[in-house]
Amino acid sequence: MSPAWLFAAGFARVFQVVSHGAARLQETLADLRAASAYGSEVFARGLTHLVERRVRFDAHVGKMLEEATSAKRPIADVYARVLNDAADSKKMTEALEHAMSRPASRYDSHLRPVDRIAWVSKIAAPAPTEGQDEATEAWSLLGDREAVARRMTDEVQRNGYRRRR
Repeated sequence: MSPAWLFAAGFARVFQVVSHGAARLQETLADLRAASAYGSEVFARGLTHLVERRVRFDAHVGKMLEEATSAKRPIADVYARVLNDAADSKKMTEALEHAMSRPASRYDSHLRPVDRIAWVSKIAAPAPTEGQDEATEAWSLLGDREAVARRMTDEVQRNGYRRRR
């Protein structure tokens, strides 16, 4: 093997370790800032909600892709219809537990969600008392909900059908 190739391969490994470490540090500092700004408990509830929504959305999209594939039709809008997942509540609970505590790979930019929550809980940052409305929907932050829904639906169609073919 060429010495230049060995150097390049070694440098790539070192660069990868350093860059992933830096990214993880940035994400950890972002968690610290969020917990300091909104409180450790609010951060923990928010992160748990985010992971749960991701698990439910993935299941929702998977179900829609199955239906669209079997009916040989495209998905009109991934947000247009709510699937009843009450029947799969045990499956959802297991999927959420797995998502919260699955082992992080060395390529992940974040620690496991349970570790992130444990870390910010130790900080015990208090929640601010005024000016926050936790009931506000995330959609209110977006100017054009329909455009976002169209782009997401297009992305699901491209990637979903590609995976299933």
